Amino acid sequence: MIYLSGQTPADENYKVHSKDFSRQAHTVYDNIELALRSVGATLDNIVKTTTYLTNADDIAGLRGVRLERYKDLHAPPANTLLVVSRLAEPEFLIEIDVIAALPIR
Repeated sequence: MIYLSGQTPADENYKVHSKDFSRQAHTVYDNIELALRSVGATLDNIVKTTTYLTNADDIAGLRGVRLERYKDLHAPPANTLLVVSRLAEPEFLIEIDVIAALPIR
């Protein structure tokens, strides 16, 4: 089992480079993919995500990003979506927790 806590739109220097929701969401998925690759996993291994948004108006944008990022999967993983008043840093518009599983060898 792989548990990734709060993946954010921050880079390796903890900087956010855009206030645009879609760009932030793609950066979060880039960070998720990087973390998964480090343990030999991919988006295919995700079984559950929890997504935190600071604005309900971004739900449609999130759906678009999810469809794009999971387009090659048979089905996207289960997701719980929460709208919160803010995240750890005021510039974060999105954060995603991930649970993934690798097959037993």
